Amino acid sequence: EEVNQIEMVIEEVDDKSSSDSDSDDADDQIMNEEDIKKLQTKLKMWMAKHPQVTRGQFGSLIERSAGTVSDLINKKQTPSTKQGITVWHVIKKFLEDKSQQDALISSAASSS
Repeated sequence: EEVNQIEMVIEEVDDKSSSDSDSDDADDQIMNEEDIKKLQTKLKMWMAKHPQVTRGQFGSLIERSAGTVSDLINKKQTPSTKQGITVWHVIKKFLEDKSQQDALISSAASSS
């Protein structure tokens, strides 16, 4: 039942954060603090739903350390550089791509 609640919240966040932009270059899309806060919530819930995936494994996927992943999830984020914004676009793409999620889950399962 808890998993269903998490999925409902994720879908709700998805509905509220869907973009109207036609741009194919995600790095050029504006991402504000509210967008980032929604992504933080979604990522935190995804990580809780998939405890077999460590922050280090997720960090490898987004080319960041486990400590950085913890900071991204738990601290208020106001990225001021292109690199800081880009990491949130990578996270957003991951959360939208079920095949990428499944690949990370499979990888985590095989390494434990």
